[in-house]
Amino acid sequence: MLLKKQKVIITLLFIAVLCVPSVYSKTSSICIIKNRKVKPYEIALKGCLNVLRKKGCKKKITYYDLEGNSKRNYFIINKIRKKNPDLIISFGTKASKILKKKINDIPVVFTMVLNPIETGLINKIRSSEDNFVGASMNVPPEHQFKLLKEVLPQGKKVGVIYDSKKTGDTITIAIQAAKKCDLELIKENVFSPEEVPIAINRLIKKIDVLWLIADTTVISYQSLQYILKIALKEKIPVIAQANYVVEMGALIGLECDYKDIGIQSGELACKILKGEKLVNLQTTVPRKTILTINSKVAEVLGLKIPFSVSERAHKIFK
Repeated sequence: MLLKKQKVIITLLFIAVLCVPSVYSKTSSICIIKNRKVKPYEIALKGCLNVLRKKGCKKKITYYDLEGNSKRNYFIINKIRKKNPDLIISFGTKASKILKKKINDIPVVFTMVLNPIETGLINKIRSSEDNFVGASMNVPPEHQFKLLKEVLPQGKKVGVIYDSKKTGDTITIAIQAAKKCDLELIKENVFSPEEVPIAINRLIKKIDVLWLIADTTVISYQSLQYILKIALKEKIPVIAQANYVVEMGALIGLECDYKDIGIQSGELACKILKGEKLVNLQTTVPRKTILTINSKVAEVLGLKIPFSVSERAHKIFK
């Protein structure tokens, strides 16, 4: 009799264990979509997957790589829709923009997008939008201005060229950040790429340093060449957000850490999988940055980079 009771108790306990809901029990699958095998995306993906594993997510993950053919890409999106995953994680602007157009009823965590406002994914930084939230690559202006103060303590007037329709929100944040750092932000608003040469020539005489931001109206390979040439000629240091711009001729750059961006997207994904409402989540900004310096440009400008800065640099172009 006692043995029978023990068997019943064990059976009931086994059933109870099976019935305890997992924090991921509502999730049947996750879809990850990215722009082919681009190295920064692969680094971010690794960071994202590490977080999912550490948080105990063992659900099936399906991977999709976008191609150059737009028809093929929309076929991939339709395939994802048929799968009806509980979550989609996108890597890169292209993948995220396609999802924004085609998916409005599945949570999407975007990753490795340089300007999610300009891209149309969200309305303002540190917010979610409909079914979209993510990890932005935009390094906060205050971080860049603090670095600027270390390198150029005598610099007071910071110039920036921007398109208010695309990066007006960034400039609003930057104005307050500049005040905190005892800097004056001198702005040139443009509405077409053709206005950029005029703007830089008008701005360059008024400033101590030029700050380049991720604005597609302003920044192209051709415009960068022109801007950097004029700045160097006028002995105006340039601070940028991308390492390749430093290699091209900017003095210093502060870029996001790709792996940590992936980690941030993984953290957001885990919150959604655990039942957190998207409206309660915020798009993140980089927590970790990568510093680069162009020592040749510093030499031309007659500047000495403080050791306290150079020792933190991940790369120094010579």
